[in-house]
Amino acid sequence: MGITTGSQANTVQFNITIRNGTIQGMGGGGTFLQGDSHLVEYTHVRSDGSGGFVGIGGIRIEQSQDLGSSIVQHSTVQRNAGIGISVSSGAARYNVADVNRFDGIFVFSGSASYNVVTRNTRGINLGVSASAFGNTAVDNFAGNLTGANLGQNHCTGTGGPC
Repeated sequence: MGITTGSQANTVQFNITIRNGTIQGMGGGGTFLQGDSHLVEYTHVRSDGSGGFVGIGGIRIEQSQDLGSSIVQHSTVQRNAGIGISVSSGAARYNVADVNRFDGIFVFSGSASYNVVTRNTRGINLGVSASAFGNTAVDNFAGNLTGANLGQNHCTGTGGPC
């Protein structure tokens, strides 16, 4: 496991910033943050395993009881054994997700904007309270975009239209 808080480390943290780094080759997931108001930016997370939690290989941010939101931005997730980026509440913006085993990006509540997702099993997967706009999704095997499409997303290739 790379950087971990929350249930994996038995502690919930708030306002953690991870910036300008590379997390690579972890047997478990690359990053797991639980709590509120986290920021992950300008990071490269690649070739990490999924660990013991539901297929998350790259960056996972999980809020505690809908207390607030977190942001993953300007980051690259590649060749992870699970989901590239998972945000339970917040925003995933200006990221690149390529060749991740499951979703390139998953946002349960919040938004996915201006991301590029290519060659994942699913491109961008949105929960019931999430929306997407301004993304590019290409050749994601089981679909480029699922959920509330607010428009101006560009999808093409084997994953079909948005």
